[in-house]
Amino acid sequence: MRTDCHAVHCARSALVSVEPQSAPEASGAQLEVARCGASLALCCVRQAWHCPLCARRYLDPPMVRLDGWPDSPYCVICGVRLGGSTTSGLPSPALELQPIPPEPLVIQ
Repeated sequence: MRTDCHAVHCARSALVSVEPQSAPEASGAQLEVARCGASLALCCVRQAWHCPLCARRYLDPPMVRLDGWPDSPYCVICGVRLGGSTTSGLPSPALELQPIPPEPLVIQ
């Protein structure tokens, strides 16, 4: 039995056309949105926390106590500090570090 990975990926997500009303010249952009595994309905996209070690995802950071949220959330299973979603921002260009010119030596 052959499994088509592309078909499975397409069933779990959908490409949605983005047509902003404020900037019609930006139309034609596409966004990949997750689908529900049971109904295949499009799911709303939220910022997700993820564990870099075990790859678990949390929509909300796990609570440490009943009375509050931690300053820096940790994975419930691994105890590793959670990171934000990597797809939430635009990639930025790498910085080019330039050497600092030496200051002239002034002897008084």
